[in-house]
Amino acid sequence: MSRDPQARFPCRPAEGIGEIACTGLARQMGTQQGEALRDLAHRSIREVMLENDRVCQIKPRLLPRRLFLAAARWLAHRTVPRDVEIDYPRQYERFLGIAEGAGLDIDHLWMALLMEQRAQAGLRMDACTSFALTADRTTFGEPVIARVFDLPPETGPFNVLRRDRPADRLASMQLTFPQLAGSHTGVNERGLAIAYNLGYPCDQSGCSAGITLIVQEILERCGTVGEAIELVPQLRRSGGALLTLADADGDIAAVELTAIRTAVRCAENGCVINTNHYQTDATRPMETGFGAYARPWQRRGWYWIGLSSATRLDRARHLVQARQQWDIDGLITVMADHGPEGVGSDMTICRHAPPYETTFAAILLPTRRAMLIAPGQACCQSFVTRPLGTASPSADEVCPQASHI
Repeated sequence: MSRDPQARFPCRPAEGIGEIACTGLARQMGTQQGEALRDLAHRSIREVMLENDRVCQIKPRLLPRRLFLAAARWLAHRTVPRDVEIDYPRQYERFLGIAEGAGLDIDHLWMALLMEQRAQAGLRMDACTSFALTADRTTFGEPVIARVFDLPPETGPFNVLRRDRPADRLASMQLTFPQLAGSHTGVNERGLAIAYNLGYPCDQSGCSAGITLIVQEILERCGTVGEAIELVPQLRRSGGALLTLADADGDIAAVELTAIRTAVRCAENGCVINTNHYQTDATRPMETGFGAYARPWQRRGWYWIGLSSATRLDRARHLVQARQQWDIDGLITVMADHGPEGVGSDMTICRHAPPYETTFAAILLPTRRAMLIAPGQACCQSFVTRPLGTASPSADEVCPQASHI
């Protein structure tokens, strides 16, 4: 078998994931993004936020939907732009550019950022599984991050691969959504790769900026895991996350974030694994409701809200430790795992709705500055290679304006 991790995976766009390239200053890149993804951004705001029935799960029971959305817009307008402009000035400029380029109401972008944490906390999206391996744990001798990205199924059509070459920062390739300046998965030109899983802390920072902005700042400013670990505590945020990091030097780590606490987990036996609950002594006390029960509208009956996260973590640990070295095919089998019973569900690494499902799977190769991507569940989709390359890929490399979606 070839030791080249990209050998069997064609270098072409992934069906259903739009691709764009942005260059220049932050405002310019935002305008380019908004113009290229105009229709997609309008659809995303409308279908995922404004007209989505899941709003009924997070709003007060007797409050009409229209009044709830109006209140959310007012709150977002009052809080989010102030915090983003102070703490993330470049990303603030990019948001302005996205709104201008797409012809969007800027307050809808602030609402999307506000709901990134608050709505997800209300919906209890116990979603995403990520793990990193050191070079000695792979047959191809390179560090790697494998991740499955889980969200409500209606978000699947809005995944976007974005290549950035800022005028004054590091170039990077990220997976994001059309209305966001930030991102949740990516690799940069110095070989730093990152994936972000949701976390649910009970502490508060007083800041309304979401975690996707932190991921973007890391990709634009850091070249190693160590640099990222130093930067993160300096960045204010709303909500929590579990970050999986790997770099071209071979270092890997998990960084657990609450609203005000930061904790680092180093590799154990050449591996770190994240689902959606905290694992360190510093962050575990901040876990909100992990032992509580809830009854969301997508499920019948009461259920333990930490069950999926705990089940997926235990299963991933069992699988990853089953062999010392992994090739790409083996990593895909982990991401496509349907548990001991072989049936994909909300409790398996490869998620199947309801209520959430895997909307893409990705393997990040920091040494090669590349990703392997499958648009949907790893159990039924083919992976393709997406290199960082230049910020202006050729026509056969990029889906024009994501029009195929």
